[in-house]
Amino acid sequence: MSGKGTFVAPQSNINLERREELLRRFDDLAAELLYLGLEPEELSARLLATKGKGEGSHDCSHD
Repeated sequence: MSGKGTFVAPQSNINLERREELLRRFDDLAAELLYLGLEPEELSARLLATKGKGEGSHDCSHD
C-alpha cells in the first residue's frame, strides 16, 4: 500500500520535541520546589499521585 505510515514520523517527532520541552520545564520546577524546601519524598508522592489520575485527564493547554 503506497504511502502507508507517511504521517507517523512527523507526529512522533513533534511528540518527542514536546516531551523534551516538558521534561526541561519539569526539571526546572522540581529544582525550584526543592530549593524552596519541598522534600524529595513530597515531590515523588505528588508525581506518583498524578499517575493514578488516568491517561485522559492531562491538560494540553500551552503557555
